[in-house]
Amino acid sequence: MNNLAKNFRSWQSYCYSRYISMSNVRKDKQKFKSKPPAKLERDWVGPPEKDSNMRQIQFYIPESETALQKKFRMLRQDTLDFNNKFWTKHNDDFFREKELFVKTKLAEKKVESDITDKDVPSKLTPEEMSMFYRQFLNENFRKNVKYNGEWYRRNFSLFALSLRVFIERLKLELLNKVKKG
Repeated sequence: MNNLAKNFRSWQSYCYSRYISMSNVRKDKQKFKSKPPAKLERDWVGPPEKDSNMRQIQFYIPESETALQKKFRMLRQDTLDFNNKFWTKHNDDFFREKELFVKTKLAEKKVESDITDKDVPSKLTPEEMSMFYRQFLNENFRKNVKYNGEWYRRNFSLFALSLRVFIERLKLELLNKVKKG
């Protein structure tokens, strides 16, 4: 039992040291290409988009792409576009409503207090902001449930299609081996 605890502690220490070393990486030293290369050899994942915070993907199109593989790639692209559209609108609504909430609450504080403008806080407390977050989530509950349902439906479709593509590739690979040998 002692050995197990010792191994766990050493594993914890290793994980912590990796976390610290990764958190010290300066973001400005990370280099991201903003455009995919001219000729793709595999899927290219780009930096997050400003509005949706979703990474854009340029999908690789092999020369020998079958109809099933094309259908799979197109469904992946459609799902990516669906997610990007939803999160762009959601984030836009969130930040617009948050700004309005903060301005309103700060104006209320200013009216309620008989103190000078210098003493009125310029930020809301976390407790005050939590009221906004709860309100925003409650107001958007149905939209989020609808989005989640569609997201799950799309992912199950993608999973089923990926299995069919995998089996197709396996069959083609076996046929090529039989033909060669």
